[in-house]
Amino acid sequence: MNITFNEFILEDKHLLADFMTFDSWNFHLTVNMDRDEVLKSIEEGFYSNNSTRSFWIKDENEAVGFVRLFDLGKDVDDSETPLFDIKIHSKFRNKGIGCKAVKWLVDFVFTNYPNKFRIESFTRIDNTSMRKVLEKCGFVKEAQFRKSWRVLDSENVDTIGYGILKTDWLNNTVTPVEWDK
Repeated sequence: MNITFNEFILEDKHLLADFMTFDSWNFHLTVNMDRDEVLKSIEEGFYSNNSTRSFWIKDENEAVGFVRLFDLGKDVDDSETPLFDIKIHSKFRNKGIGCKAVKWLVDFVFTNYPNKFRIESFTRIDNTSMRKVLEKCGFVKEAQFRKSWRVLDSENVDTIGYGILKTDWLNNTVTPVEWDK
């Protein structure tokens, strides 16, 4: 696999709508997305604005995933803590693409945004694949919010919060949380 990342541009809006509605996203609030809603959210700047950037994840020239980086702040000097949302097409899951994408994203943020000192990610407790990806990429479990993730037509599940520090990224280390201090 030759994984590359290309920034989303508005001219790709119909491609993004196709990508988002072609597959199911079982660990997201909206499992099956509506094409008109995706197009509306694109027009409203959900995927690209002053504090949000989005990227295609491609293998050769085929879109295999998409990542939305948000809460970047008003400019590169802002110290707001960014978050991200990642979607990998189902036929490409469990092939290491998620890990490559998260590592690329961390490098991208800490290289291009000098005032960012951490990145956060939140996922469902039952999304074991994403939890493994985050841990493999140097993220540390920092929080567990009980029954806080809404699941349509089911009982809420716990949300797990992860973070990676810029100092850990720079030093290729992992600093554990001191829970009982």
